[in-house]
Amino acid sequence: MMSSLARHRAAFWASLSARERRTLTAMASAVVGLHVLGFVALFVFAVPGRDHLGKAGALTIGIGINFGVVTVGNIGSSERHNYSAIGDAVNVAARLEGLTKELGRKILITEAVVSRIGERYQFDPLGSHKVKGHSPVNIWGIRTVRAASAA
Repeated sequence: MMSSLARHRAAFWASLSARERRTLTAMASAVVGLHVLGFVALFVFAVPGRDHLGKAGALTIGIGINFGVVTVGNIGSSERHNYSAIGDAVNVAARLEGLTKELGRKILITEAVVSRIGERYQFDPLGSHKVKGHSPVNIWGIRTVRAASAA
């Protein structure tokens, strides 16, 4: 028998489109990844004799998330290939990752992401920014995850 919580989760995921699920999964993965990185930093830098690695804050990353059409698969020749994702959406996400330090945010997202999951998170609009090889992009920073409404 399915618990009430399991039924609620199943109904929630069933109510989302495939695009919303993928976008929400990307956001959740980014948030969880940052938490895991924080735990790794605590353990790595708490080990005696590891002072040469620097301060705990040295393990920092930036994450850029975009939504769009991409080509995914083994790309290359029969002798040399790599599983990869390519396309304009990938390039924009990579450029966002590069802006995280400049804008002081760990996760930056585009309007395409906000339009799909905006009600589930709180975002700070960070304005339109020119990214290399692309027209200006509207960027948001994630503030918090909104509490689930009682159903």
